[in-house]
Amino acid sequence: MGNKPMYRQIADEFREKIKAGELKPGDALPTESSLQEAFCVSRVTVRQALKLLADEQIIESIQGSGSYVKEERVNYDIYQ
Repeated sequence: MGNKPMYRQIADEFREKIKAGELKPGDALPTESSLQEAFCVSRVTVRQALKLLADEQIIESIQGSGSYVKEERVNYDIYQ
């Protein structure tokens, strides 16, 4: 993955897991501390990755509960 920042690499990995169906809408992501251990990174790096995914509307973070894969939004054109 070369020069790509670690938080982007983590976000990319979760994007791929979601795309491949390994993580489905409503599934919980691992905790921040388990992600820290799995990727050997700081909590700040994990939070950056989760924030990036949340900003892209891929996951939803719920304080005190965790981060979850969001339901896929389907936009219907009501004026068809």
